[in-house]
Amino acid sequence: MPVLQTAPTATTSGQGVPRAECRVRERRPCDLEASCQPVAARLDNDLHWPGTIRDISTGGAGLILGRRFEPGAGLAVELPASGDRSEETLLARVRHATRLPDGRWLHGCAFISELSDDELERLLRATRGWLAPPPVVAAPPAEASVVANVTFQGLASDGKAVRFTARRAHPAIEWPLAPGTALALRVGGDGEDPGHVRIVAERCWEQDDAWTVRCRFVDQPRAEVLRLLGHPAFRA
Repeated sequence: MPVLQTAPTATTSGQGVPRAECRVRERRPCDLEASCQPVAARLDNDLHWPGTIRDISTGGAGLILGRRFEPGAGLAVELPASGDRSEETLLARVRHATRLPDGRWLHGCAFISELSDDELERLLRATRGWLAPPPVVAAPPAEASVVANVTFQGLASDGKAVRFTARRAHPAIEWPLAPGTALALRVGGDGEDPGHVRIVAERCWEQDDAWTVRCRFVDQPRAEVLRLLGHPAFRA
C-alpha cells in the first residue's frame, strides 16, 4: 500500500485623509517612591512634592501627588537610589490630572525621552513588593494524529482511472488538502520499495470519517508501481 510521505504604515479614511497608526504602550503597575518639582523651579530645593509612581511604561507614568499640576506642565520626577539603581531624574510633561477619592491627584505624564526596555525593567525591580514574573514554560507539543486510509482517485497518462488507498498519511500535512498541494507516495509494503509516485491534489473531501483526494499524476509511474496502484491493465 502507498504511504504518504511527505513596519507601521499610514492608512487612509474614506475622505482620503491619511490616518496615522497609534502606538499603544502597556502600563505596568508599580509602587515607586518619587518626588517632583516643576522643571522651571529645579534650582529651588524647597519646591519638592513627594509622590508615588503608580504605573509606568517606556513612554510615560501615572504619578500620584498631593497637589495638582496643569496639563502641559513640565515636571522633573526624581527617583531615590535603591538596590542596583542610583538616584536619577526623569523629565515628563503632564497630559491630564484626575482627582482621587482621598483628595490626591493622579497625573498622567509622558516622558520627554522614552525609556528603553532595560531601563523600564530596572525601575520595576526597584518597586516595593515587586515579584519577578514566573518563567515561561513551553507547553509540551500536542501528539500528532496520523490520518489513515486516504483514498486517491486519478487518471494515468493513458486515460485509465486509477483508484488506490494510502495506508497512512504524514501527520504534518494539513487536512483537507488545498488544491495544488503536491505529495509523494511511497509504494510498497514492508521490505520492498518499488518506487514513488508524485501527485498534485485537485479536490479533497471527507466522508464517513475518511478522506478522498482527486488528483493528477506529475509524471507517469513505472509499470510495477501502476500494478500496485491497481491500474486496470494489470487486473486479472
